[in-house]
Amino acid sequence: MRSISKNNSTRKTSGKTGTVALVTLALLVLVTLGVIYFAINLSPVGWRRDTTEDLPLKAETLATYLEDPASCAPDLDKIYDKVSLISKNGPVYDIKLANQEGKGLSLHDIDLRVFIPSVPAIARGDKLLTHITLLQRELNRIDTIFDNTGYDAYRINISNNCLRCGLWEAYVTRRQGEDRGKIFHGWFEFPIPLYKKLFQEVNGFDLSAYEAALEHYQRLDGKKIPLDYLRYIQETQTLSSADLELHPEESITHFAEQRAKAKLIATSGLHLYKDIYDRKKQPVKLMQFDEPGIYKKKKLMKFDYSFFSTPDQIELRKVDNKRLGKSFNELEIRLPYGKRNAPIKNWPFVVSRNGLRIILGGWTLDDIPLATEQPIPASEFARFTFGIGTPEIYSSYESRLADLKKEKTAYLLLVDENDRYVDNHTLGLDQIYLSRLEDGTFVMYLVSYERIMLLAHWNFKLPQHMLVSENALEPSLHPDIGSGPNEKHDHGNDDGNTAGH
Repeated sequence: MRSISKNNSTRKTSGKTGTVALVTLALLVLVTLGVIYFAINLSPVGWRRDTTEDLPLKAETLATYLEDPASCAPDLDKIYDKVSLISKNGPVYDIKLANQEGKGLSLHDIDLRVFIPSVPAIARGDKLLTHITLLQRELNRIDTIFDNTGYDAYRINISNNCLRCGLWEAYVTRRQGEDRGKIFHGWFEFPIPLYKKLFQEVNGFDLSAYEAALEHYQRLDGKKIPLDYLRYIQETQTLSSADLELHPEESITHFAEQRAKAKLIATSGLHLYKDIYDRKKQPVKLMQFDEPGIYKKKKLMKFDYSFFSTPDQIELRKVDNKRLGKSFNELEIRLPYGKRNAPIKNWPFVVSRNGLRIILGGWTLDDIPLATEQPIPASEFARFTFGIGTPEIYSSYESRLADLKKEKTAYLLLVDENDRYVDNHTLGLDQIYLSRLEDGTFVMYLVSYERIMLLAHWNFKLPQHMLVSENALEPSLHPDIGSGPNEKHDHGNDDGNTAGH
């Protein structure tokens, strides 16, 4: 009996050992497959290339754009197969799009530094602010328009894409004749050795400390922001309810970009601003902008917009930055967000948020366009993008060159009551538009994810004696405040592209 019992015990032990071994082996296989997957998907081969010539272009056909609002010509096709960055002098390169026979279009003497994220003086010296600046600049589109190319019939755009570091794109738009629109759109992996070289030249420090964050979008939710490093508060005044005019019963405003992107809204029945905040319609669903750089109907972003209905409080502040020796204006908008646990994509995957505040600063009175007509056209709004000194999403090459020499001071941040960073993308808020009237009224729009829709329209009066106007730049030339689209370009114009981010 003892022998039988001993054998049974041995068999049970062996069985448990075998099970543990199998489970361990299975886990090792899963981990190995995971490593291989992420190595392929998060560290693209092209991003690691040493060569700068004959980089493969992943192009799309017209069928891909059935769900996308981009204005495409009927003959959009895979015209070009490769892109070459041909060194000329330092950061200056020729950019050539070519087919298999080597024929194509070229841009000559292009300073590639205009595409590279840079850290302005207002954020330099603080590691977290530098991280935020680079993250927002890399993951907001830097799309550059080339009109004066020698090809009168075409406009060429080169973009440092917003989806991940290293993903760039090129597209060509026919602007003459009956079949106007995009005739080619392709994506390529920008080689990291060249990216690192340009980054060092632009910023004066090495990319290595921030490389992983930019490649894999390492979010910073919950980190306490050193706001005092950006500015010192000199004076604060809270707006009264009489100073604030909301428009919940007003039809939602649609500028050209929002009209073009209307079909990206998957939630029905959004006609008035109050419809956006209706709890029965939460979450509001918008089509996702996804790799390589198009909108996809089967992937939806979902946002709770109910708390954008009425701000709890708006404050105007006069602030200064002693390191720069300059004074600015700052607006703080408190939203009725309350206290809640919010999911995030990084460890610990859930963060406790107490309240929500939008902080828009670093601007002067003359940076905000004075409206010349009613209703105010898109071109007469300053457009602020989240981050610190984040450049205009769409801009001409000439403007980008001028920006290289200009000091950037505007900042737009989302934080909780304890100054902890909130990733604006998780709440579906991308920009703020701001204009002003002759009588001193400011007109503000909150702008959704991918600028698909306007979320709120608020008018308010600010105490004139507090507004800083010295050291202002012309709005159309400000390096980090857009003054709206002009009639030639596609951002906000009916005949142009409405690409993502």
